[in-house]
Amino acid sequence: MKVSVIITNYNYSKYIRQCIQSVLDSDFDAQNMEIIIVDDASTDNSVEIIRQIKLNSNSKVTINLIKNGVNLGLIRSRNLGIFHATGAFLFMLDADNYIGKDCIRKHYECLSSQHDVIACYAPIERFADSTGEMLFVFSNEAFDYQRLFYGNYIDAMAIFRKSTLVRIGMYDTNMPPYGWEDYELWLRIGKLNEKVALIHGPALSYYRVHENSLQSKCSFEKKQLIVQYLKLYHPLKYDLSQGADGELIFSPIKDQFAQLFFANSVNQNTRTDSPPEIIIFDELNSLKVAVESTTKTIDFKFPYAQTITNLRFDPLNDYCQLSIKSIQMFHQGKPLETPFILSSNALHVANEVYLFDTTDAQIHINFLNKTSIFIDQVIVNIDGYRMDSSLIPLIFNH
Repeated sequence: MKVSVIITNYNYSKYIRQCIQSVLDSDFDAQNMEIIIVDDASTDNSVEIIRQIKLNSNSKVTINLIKNGVNLGLIRSRNLGIFHATGAFLFMLDADNYIGKDCIRKHYECLSSQHDVIACYAPIERFADSTGEMLFVFSNEAFDYQRLFYGNYIDAMAIFRKSTLVRIGMYDTNMPPYGWEDYELWLRIGKLNEKVALIHGPALSYYRVHENSLQSKCSFEKKQLIVQYLKLYHPLKYDLSQGADGELIFSPIKDQFAQLFFANSVNQNTRTDSPPEIIIFDELNSLKVAVESTTKTIDFKFPYAQTITNLRFDPLNDYCQLSIKSIQMFHQGKPLETPFILSSNALHVANEVYLFDTTDAQIHINFLNKTSIFIDQVIVNIDGYRMDSSLIPLIFNH
């Protein structure tokens, strides 16, 4: 088998027929293509529609249905489809989208003719579900790993070599299950220095914009959690904020700054659906101080005294190495004798020297008595930063 088209579906009975039919109508050799549909425990009549199409189809394309007994989420459903695929090449497709007649053929021709390329993608047209109006074309610019640091511009609808996708770990099942799993995969592919090709020309597939999509239902809080997770492993160069109308705003990081997050029993986020190792700190409850390589003292002053249960010190919004001499907490100018220990996401820690391989460097200040303290100032004394580009080979060869 040359190509497996993997379709993931959850309660998209309204769209699944058009999606499958668009693949069956492809001008690619039907005997060398299979469709694997992973239904993620839908509660509508999606499965019935899929079975009807499979029963009544005159196409020579093999249709295989995998029905999850429980809802596993998009990431695990995609990986399940990858596991069962017999094709050497895999094309990813969500059940609410559809493809053009020449989509599979052109993706296959591109990937099969470039043996050093592990994936390729083509322009995609967004359209409004309510009106059918074509909105704009995206996923139409060349793969650039450095550009991905400032936000994703490539969709999941792409074709991959199965052997390579399996080798690099498929989709990340540790991600918060709120979307952007394709973004993480593109970042990982770039980090591994794998080659990806763009198919130039008109749109080959179509992305439906509607109110029931995973992206449209994802809250700003959940998006913050995704960004926080991605920053642990990838050098993202932007902050995420929310506009007055609720839209997401990506702000490129330009200035170097240290940040102190704080929480108390009132404002601390303890979502039960968050991974246990990730605590969500609200950007609104944070202080920023501009720093440079010669900085020795970072002075965080609260606008007023606060009762604090948790503190997180982010030494820099970029790769860095620094030595922490002391962390002092004050109330009305008087030092507090509060015992604490430090934990971090540093790549390496030795003799109070921290080396971070992430642009979301974090040092958690954990109070030993598990109580709250009343403070209005935190001073971090360091032995200067190392934040130059020479850190990059040190980090990736560590």
